[in-house]
Amino acid sequence: MANFQDVSYYLQRIRQPLADYQEQKGLPREEIYSFLSLLTTLCQHSYNAFVVIFAMLYNLSPMMDSVLCILRFLLDRMIEISQTSNLHERTHKLVIFVGQLSVLSAVGFMIYTLIIYPIVNLIGAIALCTWGWINPHIA
Repeated sequence: MANFQDVSYYLQRIRQPLADYQEQKGLPREEIYSFLSLLTTLCQHSYNAFVVIFAMLYNLSPMMDSVLCILRFLLDRMIEISQTSNLHERTHKLVIFVGQLSVLSAVGFMIYTLIIYPIVNLIGAIALCTWGWINPHIA
């Protein structure tokens, strides 16, 4: 019987910091945490996580507008270069255009690796996990 009291003592010592933390979040210290409360909390946190993921996707939509702006810039510069008749001036514009392309490439690489790739990777991992739950033989 003393063994169960020792286990209870250690479980209470583990529970106290959790109760302190959750009391700061609005869950009373002495409230018994039921299974239904646990399921409700898990569903709420999952919903919040999905909302955040979809918000990240939605906030990536201006990047599509950026792609259109880059395309227009490239077309304008190529038209301007092709309509220049003087060879020296055309070469000068072409060298500047190549420099601008290198800067655009570096910025595009940074945007892709720091912003887009992690989000796409996260969504791909979630999709693969979900597909594994739906059809475990294929994933």
